[in-house]
Amino acid sequence: MADQSYAEASTGELVKRALSDDDAAWEALIDRFAVRVRAVVRSHGLSPHDAQDAEQAVWSNLAEHLSRIRTPEGVGPWLATTTQRECGRIRRLARRALPAAPERLHAVDHRSPEEIAVAAERDRLVRGAIAA
Repeated sequence: MADQSYAEASTGELVKRALSDDDAAWEALIDRFAVRVRAVVRSHGLSPHDAQDAEQAVWSNLAEHLSRIRTPEGVGPWLATTTQRECGRIRRLARRALPAAPERLHAVDHRSPEEIAVAAERDRLVRGAIAA
């Protein structure tokens, strides 16, 4: 690969080089498949933060499992499948989470620490009285 630039190298060659801790080969793999991964993520309609999480998880999975991919030339399809699964996982988790009311996301409690402690003690006493 000395005479061949990373952009012209086969995917299999890039995988072999990446497995040998060649940072430039890793960058070339990411450059080669980033558009595909992003397109799959975008097709799932995730929020921007969830989309970023999905992409990061996919690249992390590739780093973790690269040595186990049977056919180095099959990295593209592997990434597409992994991206589909990761997006599905994130969507399932999002369905479980209860959305917070938007007005509560940035609400500021202006009470002093003493007021908060008194209110908590009062609530504890009320709960105890009800339980009794």
